[in-house]
Amino acid sequence: MSIINVEDLPVRTVGPVTYRIVSAGPVMMLYLIVPPNTNLPEHKHENFQMGYVLSGSGSLTIGRKQAKVSQGMAYTISENVPHGLQTNSEPLELLDVYYPPKSDRL
Repeated sequence: MSIINVEDLPVRTVGPVTYRIVSAGPVMMLYLIVPPNTNLPEHKHENFQMGYVLSGSGSLTIGRKQAKVSQGMAYTISENVPHGLQTNSEPLELLDVYYPPKSDRL
């Protein structure tokens, strides 16, 4: 068992997004902050992904479907399904979980 204070983890960046990683066993969790008015272009990966919106709002595209997301909402994205995100006028805080861990983030 591990208890981790996410605030103690190193802050990493990719483009405008900042994140912290908790990785253990077969899963990886990212705490992300996406700045206001940011477009994360459509992409896909071989990892299953699910997430939870901690604060903020935006528009999430998964495959051919687009939906507004905001605090308290969760989402799932199957392997190799294209997805992208557009934030609104406030930062979007997310928890994303990947299975298996994304090797390009470790």
